[in-house]
Amino acid sequence: SSQDVPIEKLSAACGNIDLLYEATGAASVSFKALEVVGRNGVFVFTGVPGRKGPIEINASAIMRRLVLENQLLFGTVNAGPDAFVAAIADLGEFYARWPEAVRALITARHAPEDFAPLLSGPRTGIKHVVSFSR
Repeated sequence: SSQDVPIEKLSAACGNIDLLYEATGAASVSFKALEVVGRNGVFVFTGVPGRKGPIEINASAIMRRLVLENQLLFGTVNAGPDAFVAAIADLGEFYARWPEAVRALITARHAPEDFAPLLSGPRTGIKHVVSFSR
């Protein structure tokens, strides 16, 4: 919580921040948080700001950090059921055309209790899936 640790002190408290997932929709807070993302870090915008006035940001500093620190910044939105149905249909079409390529996307499947090595072990493969049903 930013009430316990101010945003500008977050990286000092946590170390290199690999992933910051924003869901506040508060532009001033979000861009302040963007400043603490670490080297090779990813910042995900999911909140949508209200119709408040514009805020000032240092776009040059943001661009410099994104490039020199090899950071990724992107936004996403939750999709409705129709988008998931379309994605499944597309995946089915890809599988019909290129079955081996689609199968190769998933490196391995793991039980939920085996999560620790996935997070802290060596990074291998393309996609590791945590499967909640066997």
